[in-house]
Amino acid sequence: MDFLNSIIEGIKNNLKWKAQSAAAGGLETGIGSVIKKFKGGNKCPSCKKPIAEENAKFCPNCRAKLILKCSKPDCGRESKLGTQFCPSCGTDLSKE
Repeated sequence: MDFLNSIIEGIKNNLKWKAQSAAAGGLETGIGSVIKKFKGGNKCPSCKKPIAEENAKFCPNCRAKLILKCSKPDCGRESKLGTQFCPSCGTDLSKE
């Protein structure tokens, strides 16, 4: 019976962990942001210097653009550099 209880407890802990990671923005986002902060954060693609602010639109060191803005007039969503398609409307951002 102890074996069964330990399995049930393990399942409960796993479900709690999944709920907590979902609340933090999902498993990839939650763990990914912790790993990035541990490794020193984001780096500018232009000057390669670290950027402390996670949602920065420009590099504080070289003023390089760090976001892409969808050119579709009724969208205009901002996305991180390297995003190929707009997550809202599907516009090809590689041509921006």
